[in-house]
Amino acid sequence: MTPEQIIQMIQQYAATLAELIAVLTVVTAITPSRHDNQILDAALRVCNILAGNVGKNKNADEKKKQQDSNSASFEEHA
Repeated sequence: MTPEQIIQMIQQYAATLAELIAVLTVVTAITPSRHDNQILDAALRVCNILAGNVGKNKNADEKKKQQDSNSASFEEHA
């Protein structure tokens, strides 16, 4: 395998990975709620991880859930 072929293969893998991440990001963004059923919840967790939806880059319902748990935790300590 020549260096040019290796570079081309790496570029193809990178492009495919970028497309996969984009698709997974769209799927997780348009899914209305992860509380609909347990199978969807498990699939969304995997999609969110693969799409890089971690940290501050989360779905709206996850942000609300985290805010609610933070509020409850704050109220318990007050």
